[in-house]
Amino acid sequence: MFQDDFAAAIDLCEPLLNILPRHMPKRVEVLALLGMAHGMLQQHPQSYHAFSEALLLDPDNPDLWYNHGLACHYTTRFGQAVHEFERAVELLGTDEGEIAQKFAKELASSREDAQEAMELLGEHFTMDQLIEQEEDFQRGLSMMRNGKWKEAEQAFRQVVKRSDRLPQYWGNLGVCLIMQLRYEEAEGALRQALEIDPHYALAQENLEKLPDVQRAGGPLGLTIKDPYQENDSRPVITFYKNK
Repeated sequence: MFQDDFAAAIDLCEPLLNILPRHMPKRVEVLALLGMAHGMLQQHPQSYHAFSEALLLDPDNPDLWYNHGLACHYTTRFGQAVHEFERAVELLGTDEGEIAQKFAKELASSREDAQEAMELLGEHFTMDQLIEQEEDFQRGLSMMRNGKWKEAEQAFRQVVKRSDRLPQYWGNLGVCLIMQLRYEEAEGALRQALEIDPHYALAQENLEKLPDVQRAGGPLGLTIKDPYQENDSRPVITFYKNK
């Protein structure tokens, strides 16, 4: 880690997790290093899961809560990030040093992000609803990456049931329907995304390619984009046409 060789740190940490007993303190240290290494490589979902496990083993560690809050932020879990930073500040207690100032700054910033997200989703959206919404959205993205299109569709339908005001929700739902060969429904979802944002390029691209996909009897190919590396929550898949 000190040499900034984060990939090597991951390669060393992961085998250790296979041999360290679950309740051994050293396992928490390894998970923390693993979470930080993934975070430095912008592999934020992996960082999120590493710190999640570490917190189960050491729930009174303010540093773990802080780093988990950062992972929440970069996986667009803005509501959960507020909770994590609040817990970090609470556990730090009356400390007024540099670390306390850093924690407080992130907490204030996370509250602003969460408030903005709630305003986008709806006038009466609560923090609990935001956390639930964001978790379902991330679950949908995870299912997409694993090719579980039906499960991803169900997650995104839960998302749009709570709030249908963001084009990303409809764009990802459209992709899930395309992958299940349900083209008419997919077209409706993509058009809904464009009705919300006429300049939403990825939905427009997928809509234009839909006739070719349908004539071919399924997607000819696809490109997967990682929304975390782009600090974005746009659809993660666009289709391309074989030449």
